[in-house]
Amino acid sequence: MLTWLYNGTGGSILACAVWHGLYNLETGTAAATSMIQAVTSAFVYVLAFLLVGLELRAQTWRSVDPWPPPRGRIAVWASQCDLNQRFGVSAVT
Repeated sequence: MLTWLYNGTGGSILACAVWHGLYNLETGTAAATSMIQAVTSAFVYVLAFLLVGLELRAQTWRSVDPWPPPRGRIAVWASQCDLNQRFGVSAVT
């Protein structure tokens, strides 16, 4: 979570320190009841898993070419249609 916050704020250590202090205040002090601790911790865990999942998904999408070259009969048909549209040439089939 803190790495995501640090990167998302452009490297702000102050934002990370404030978040960490507030988290400690809500979960580690005598003023925090067990319900507040449980809800805050559960929220942070869910958010952390969500961030990891989104990062893994983003890495997967970056590794896959979004526009792979066409293959097979569709590629031949697409190139013939492209010739027809661009130059008015009729491809011989």
